[in-house]
Formats: sequence, C-alpha cells, structure tokens
Amino acid sequence: MFKRLFEAIANALRVYARVTSPPEEPPTKYILTVWKKSLLSIDWHERISGFDVISLKAVDGDHLYHNENVREMARVVDKQKKELHLWGFHYCTSEEMAKAEAIIAVNACKSVNATGYHLNAEKQWANSSEPQDNARVFAQTFKSMLPATALYANCFNTETTDEVLEWFDYFEPMIYGTKISTIANKFENRMSRDIPDAKKAVMVGTGRKNGDTQAWGYLHDKDGVRGLVSLVKEFQPVSVNFFRAGRADEEDIMVRPNRINPRLNDQVKMLKEECQPPKNV
Repeated sequence: MFKRLFEAIANALRVYARVTSPPEEPPTKYILTVWKKSLLSIDWHERISGFDVISLKAVDGDHLYHNENVREMARVVDKQKKELHLWGFHYCTSEEMAKAEAIIAVNACKSVNATGYHLNAEKQWANSSEPQDNARVFAQTFKSMLPATALYANCFNTETTDEVLEWFDYFEPMIYGTKISTIANKFENRMSRDIPDAKKAVMVGTGRKNGDTQAWGYLHDKDGVRGLVSLVKEFQPVSVNFFRAGRADEEDIMVRPNRINPRLNDQVKMLKEECQPPKNV
C-alpha cells in the first residue's frame, strides 16, 4: 500500500516538474550564406552536413537575382534536408523603394517556400535621409504578406535602432574583422544590446585567411582573447550565419582548412558540440 502511495507521489512530482519547469533553450542554428553559384565547389552540397540552414541570394534591390540558379540550388538544399532561407542586397533609399524591394523579396520567398529572409541593408540605406523609416516600411510590407516567414535585420548596428527592431523577428549584425580582438569586441557589444535575447543573431566571417597571420574569423581563443566557440557559448545567439560560402581570394575554406581554422563544416560541428545550452534541471 505504502509502496503504491510513494510511487503515485513520485509520478505526481515528475509531472509537476515537467509542467512548471521553464522550457529548455533551443540550440543555436547555424546558417550558411551562399552568394554566387560560380564560387562554389562542384561538391559543395556534400560539405554542409553540419549546417541547419542554407541561405541563398535571391534579390538585388528591386529585382530578382539569377532566379534559375536559386531554384536549382533550392532543390539541392531540399534534397540535403536543410531549412531554406533567402537573402538580398537592399538599398531602400526611400519608403517607396523599400516597399518595392520588400514585394520582390516576398515573391522570391514564395517561389521556393523559404522559411526565412535576411535583409542585407547596404550603405545606400544607411546613408539615406530616413533609414529607420525605410527599414520599417520594408518590414511592415514583408510581414503583412508573409507573417510566418522569419525576417532578419542584417544591417549596420548604429542605424538599426530598437524602434526598427520592433518590426523584425531577429537582429543579425555583421560582425566582421581580421583581428580576433576586433571580432570579440563587436560580438560582445552587439550581443549586449538591450533587446530580447530571442531576437539576437549574428553574421560572422568563415575564418578564411587574411595574409599569413590573420583570418576573417577565429574559432578558438588566441592570446587570451575569445574566439567564436567561447563567444557563442556565453551569449547563445539564436543563430550564427557564416558569410559566405565558396571561394574567396583563391581560398575555399569549405574544401580545406588553413593554418588558423578548420574547414567550415568542421567549425560548425565543433561549435555544436561545445556550445549546447545548459539543460534545465
């Protein structure tokens, strides 16, 4: 009798713990941004197993970008069972242009069933007379037509105000540099902004070389300065987006490592292994 009573109490406590415990933090997603098909190795699709999302360039301002290539690569992404995002260079120099560019982006997403879109806002947007209003119009137009598609503000940090971010699902600042201290400082600064953690994402370099001693990204700590593993482990961004896939300056870090970093797919696998969020107990 007492045994059955104790078992009933134990079961009730386990149910209570499941109901009242906060949900576990979802793991960080890893995104690979693809620009030009011509920059990719012929077997690029075999080198993305660690990634969760592949983001293809589909828009340039107010027109589609190499649409047939996008459709072809989208089919490859689907076969690899990866989530598909799209992105584009955007200029949004006026509210009218912002609306037109958003409609093009929506049509691109609909054509391949993309689940996310990254607004890569260029200097023309940042230098326009009302960049915040233009970004708002882009986001309002996009979300009114595709409310379930995730929208990333992949924009300059200074012009991307808190008011702008109210209209976007995620803030995805570009964190580039060739010195590990520059990257670490930018990462810490951007991720320390007073916005909800659930909106915080980052775009980083792939770790390709810059000369003999520097790289566009550092996976591990160096000389006491934190590398990407340490930064992701602490800040747990929603996603880490690598710009960009394929060959750059005669190097393709997707194909072979360099003296500073492993191959890109191996970097992602190490990040996933070492940066899992703590489980709630």
